[in-house]
Amino acid sequence: MTAPAPFTFLAMGKTDLSSTGCGVSDAAQIYCWGALELDGTGQLAFGTGITALAGASSASSVSIDQGHLCVTRTDHAVRCYGAFSGGGRGTDSVDLSTVNPDANLVANGLSPAQSVFGTAQGRMFGCALRTDSLVACWGTRHRGQLGGAIADSVQNCTGYAPQWCQPGAALVTGGQKYRQLSASFDHACAVRIGGTVDCWGRRPGAAAGAWETTGCTTAADCVQAPTAVTLPSAAVRVVVGREHACALLATGAAYCWGDNSSGQLGRPGGASTTPVAVNGGFVFITLSAGTFHTCGIELGSGAIGCWGNNESGQLGDGTLVNKDRPVAVVAAE
Repeated sequence: MTAPAPFTFLAMGKTDLSSTGCGVSDAAQIYCWGALELDGTGQLAFGTGITALAGASSASSVSIDQGHLCVTRTDHAVRCYGAFSGGGRGTDSVDLSTVNPDANLVANGLSPAQSVFGTAQGRMFGCALRTDSLVACWGTRHRGQLGGAIADSVQNCTGYAPQWCQPGAALVTGGQKYRQLSASFDHACAVRIGGTVDCWGRRPGAAAGAWETTGCTTAADCVQAPTAVTLPSAAVRVVVGREHACALLATGAAYCWGDNSSGQLGRPGGASTTPVAVNGGFVFITLSAGTFHTCGIELGSGAIGCWGNNESGQLGDGTLVNKDRPVAVVAAE
């Protein structure tokens, strides 16, 4: 985004695999930029500028991934856009694509019967945090992405095997109540009301073959139901990247787990299947994860520190070198 927007963005969304971003303006309207890939069949081109998304008014938040995006409205209803051949656009969906009519699947189960606080999107699946604090998911499930959710809907997954996906939203197993939700690629995590973090899907950093045609390499690499992550104390937020995840504890400490090939865990060394503390003793008030990096806002100073992959300068420290501990974002001269 090179030109200033004529409004204030109150919430932002980005996609893992495509060059797309969307924001919620102070007038509760969705604006997007870039191009949203439609599962290899074409793109929703928003252009190089900022474009209003038709029909996406009264918005409170937006989540986005390859081929689809979902808007949570101020009345807690959900509206999803895009083309998706695995059923992952949820309910009250609008197919904006004319290049792939078979992708026009509309699911039931989120609204208007059930209100939603917000949604999180992964690669061809989505999850919603409902206003009763339960989580419902829909879409492709061959790697456990739906947390054991099974919908009572007709399986219509176009070219995908019925056991792999479901167009209807259904509750994840366990009946736990959550306060926050995050997803990316083929896994999701959520923070319970009491501060425990649960995750499901492919374990971050676990080996994986071709996404569309294989499950996990071994059964242990897939978590089919929400499973608690061992942390030293209660968490207030969890964020998920493509191969890693990080939790923000109530103390302000950050703990990460998964792949560490780019320094995503915020410390030197290899991958870790259990959470490890981010180096530096920083106290954060919030975290946000990118595909292979993470950023946090520091308590008190409001400074932004980032760590992980930096091949495109995404850490903002003026270099193109990966960092295995938080480095400060610097202003351009």
